[in-house]
Amino acid sequence: MDLLLVGALIAYVLAFLQLVVSVWWDEAGLRRGLLLLSIGAGLGGHTVWLVRAALQFGHLPIISTQEVFAFLAWAIAVYYLILRRTHRRADVLGLFVLPIIALFVLVALVSTGFKLLPEELEDVLRMPALPLHIGFMMLAYAGFLLAFLAALMYLLQERELKRKRLGAIYRYFPSLSACEALGHRSLLFGFLMLTLGIGTGIILLHRSDPIFWRGDPIIVLAFVTWLFYLVVVHYRLAAGWRGRRAAMLLIVGFLATAATFVSARLFGHIL
Repeated sequence: MDLLLVGALIAYVLAFLQLVVSVWWDEAGLRRGLLLLSIGAGLGGHTVWLVRAALQFGHLPIISTQEVFAFLAWAIAVYYLILRRTHRRADVLGLFVLPIIALFVLVALVSTGFKLLPEELEDVLRMPALPLHIGFMMLAYAGFLLAFLAALMYLLQERELKRKRLGAIYRYFPSLSACEALGHRSLLFGFLMLTLGIGTGIILLHRSDPIFWRGDPIIVLAFVTWLFYLVVVHYRLAAGWRGRRAAMLLIVGFLATAATFVSARLFGHIL
């Protein structure tokens, strides 16, 4: 068992437990101090593992199940820290985000670490644009995941307010406006990363196969997902879509993104 990933997993679990304690006791200082230290320690070991895996396997770590889940957990942790620095109410999202990160790291730990490369991927893996494509796509998934979680928090709190049951959800969750702001910011970040990821992916496909458009269902699904988010972004900015309808759209968009990711893996695409 890899000690770097084990150490990262322990650090993420400790960060989650610290966040639970700090939210329960309303200790904002603990969230800013020990929590950041624990997440930073986990992310540090996580980053070293990814770099070592790339050097060991001789390619960007995105082929085996272990590599994909480790990379995706890393991207989610990176974006969570970015959002946490730019939005003061993003801490509570960690109650949902940190268990997901820990779960993905655990999946990476118990998965097979080495997989022979398909011959047709060898040339693609040597292209300089590939790390950019993978990085953008992973961060897009991270952004949409946090937008999805913020939308869930919004809907749960809205339901409690409608029922006039001001319990733990009302006490510990950010306000409806804060949840909406977190979802909106994550939506814009995810859409930007998805746009850059698809753009670099087209460059990769064009260089590896000049006749790259063959009606591939994964490519079609990726473009449909992008168009869906384009419509959501447009109507949120131009028409001012807010509230429950916007939250539902973020949930639907995330499910479409997850379907694209799973389908790409099943059909042998890198991402």
